[in-house]
Amino acid sequence: MLNTRLSNRQRTRTPSRPGSATRLPLVGALGVIPVAALALLYIWPIAHVAGRARSSTAIRDLLSDERIRQIAWFTLWQAAVSTALVVLIAVPIAGIFAQYDFSGRRLLRALMIAPFTLPTVVVGAAFLVLLPRGHRQGALGIVLAHVFFNVGIMVRAVANAWEATDPHLAEAARTLGASPVRAWWTVVRPLLQPAIAGATGLVFTLCFTSFGVVLLLGGPHRSSIDVEIYRQALQLLRLDRAAVLAIGQVLIIGALTFAITGRSRTNVGGTTPSQVVRRALKNAPSKWALRAALAVVSAALLLPMAVLGERAFRTPNGSIGLANFHALTIVTPGSGLLDAPLRSVRTSLGTAAVATALAVIFGLLMTVLITERRGRTADALHSLSLLPLSTSAVALGLGFLLAFAKSPIAWRSQWFAVPLVQSIVSLPFVVRTLVPAFRSVDRSLRQAAATLGASPWRAWRTIDARLVARPIAAATALAAGVSIGEFGATTFLARPQSATLPVAIARLSGRPGAVVQGQAVALAVVLGALTVMLMVLADLVGSGPQRHVR
Repeated sequence: MLNTRLSNRQRTRTPSRPGSATRLPLVGALGVIPVAALALLYIWPIAHVAGRARSSTAIRDLLSDERIRQIAWFTLWQAAVSTALVVLIAVPIAGIFAQYDFSGRRLLRALMIAPFTLPTVVVGAAFLVLLPRGHRQGALGIVLAHVFFNVGIMVRAVANAWEATDPHLAEAARTLGASPVRAWWTVVRPLLQPAIAGATGLVFTLCFTSFGVVLLLGGPHRSSIDVEIYRQALQLLRLDRAAVLAIGQVLIIGALTFAITGRSRTNVGGTTPSQVVRRALKNAPSKWALRAALAVVSAALLLPMAVLGERAFRTPNGSIGLANFHALTIVTPGSGLLDAPLRSVRTSLGTAAVATALAVIFGLLMTVLITERRGRTADALHSLSLLPLSTSAVALGLGFLLAFAKSPIAWRSQWFAVPLVQSIVSLPFVVRTLVPAFRSVDRSLRQAAATLGASPWRAWRTIDARLVARPIAAATALAAGVSIGEFGATTFLARPQSATLPVAIARLSGRPGAVVQGQAVALAVVLGALTVMLMVLADLVGSGPQRHVR
């Protein structure tokens, strides 16, 4: 009798609290770890930058400095020109990928995104070798490098949105007498506008906050706000002026992000990508023009890295050999490094390993916290985890320099300062990879395990953790690639005796001499190869078949 009453009471309580048996206990307590990490390693440093930027003297000096106004104007117009060129090149190419099927399509699409995965110093080093001697440093090289670096991310975003549109809409407009251009402008373009707006904002932000490319290709006459922050802080020791520039840049990026948020979040209607039926390229009205465009784009994407690789194997006397790579084992006087350049490989690998472990731990805990919550709380936590994406890495490095200078947290000269800042830079990429994967797990599986007597954490370990094993592995490889190529924040914290690969390349590239320049190119090839391998691994693991639960 008593058992029957308890069973009836349990059955009446279950519908009133759906999923209560599958909720993970202590999630809030575990979530304190990533939230505290973001508060300490991101909000605290940026707050110190804001506090130092309140200097009225520094603000007045910057506003009256003609050189600073020229730097701000150059930063703005080069970012605008670079973004416009990326849009003009990427949108037509995205249309080819979205509408036509041809041999090598998947390979070429992967090739398009490859430059975006490269560290900025590698791209800068490639264009230093590629451009003619009289144009290696200046606005032309900076704009071309930015287009090379960002066109792939625009193609990917627009092509994905284009594939999700209903092709019958444009065909209906054509049957009503609209020309192909008018049908695209009046029907397809509005559907693509959210994706184009979001990608355009991202590309503009990347060009506006560019540091490594401008530092290597700008020369003595071209500087961006990020490079000027670096110069004011580390060369002139004017931390107050550097802080004012950093906060001004944060406000500009924040305003831009807010302006495009509404458009970029709008859902694109139409069919899903799996329902898209692509035509063969040979059936296109202008198939030869499309093939020529694809050939030109392929050559443009391969040429800088091919030239960089060829230069790395070119010895000072003009022959082909491994002299530049052998030179990585020696200390060259005047190179700006206290040890052999090859030591930076070991330093970068060790630093990236610690940073990756921290980023994955923080990201995994934050993802569990986000996906176990609902409504505004989950949205707020998600936005908090993505905040580092909206801040220049140079500004974050300056924040570390200011925030961790005194006891009890005098960390800026400690070995773990670089892994800490790299983990915060990598954290948004981990969260953006894991949150969709965790949200795609069917909660009814965990509910079924709970009815069989499994505790919430045991159900999560045996079901959720196994289903998201591949995304976690992909996020780990992605975080490692981001960490090993991070340059902006690392520049402020790297010690002379433990330079990372990007820092070593930048120092070598700025020194004269055939041997030193050969070392810089060879080291750039090593860094590029490491990064590409990690990014390819992340893509292969993340796109592989999902593991089934038995």
